[in-house]
Amino acid sequence: MRRSVSTVAFCAVLCLACQAEADLETRRTEVLALHDALIQAHIDRNPSFITERMADGYLSVRDGSVQALSWAEIEQGYAEYLGGASFSEYINLQEPIIRFSRDGSLAMLIAQVRAAGMFELDDGSEQPLEFSAASMAIYERRADGWVRIADAVTFQ
Repeated sequence: MRRSVSTVAFCAVLCLACQAEADLETRRTEVLALHDALIQAHIDRNPSFITERMADGYLSVRDGSVQALSWAEIEQGYAEYLGGASFSEYINLQEPIIRFSRDGSLAMLIAQVRAAGMFELDDGSEQPLEFSAASMAIYERRADGWVRIADAVTFQ
């Protein structure tokens, strides 16, 4: 009898561990799909797709400064940027690295991308647009899915 209880307890713990691993893999797939969709939104010049998945009060770390941005500021910035940009290339240079908080409610995605294309200036002329960037984005899992709450980006 004692052996049966131990066996049942062991099987229950094993099943919970397998379930936790499956949940983690599902979350990893969700975050990676969102990252890939954000790259596609740059190519498609779709700022609303990007901003819909960003939190109000989004924290942006760039050029030695930290800014908390409202949705209006985020939307305006992406609309201006993507309104003039057309990408012929926007790719991952390596597989993104994804890590989760212990409770699975936060995700960190580290990516390195390369982009190339053209940017239209106010006078109608175009200039080449080319960059490589490394970024770390923090996502929060909410009832309606993952939302990007912060990022840090460096350009090369």
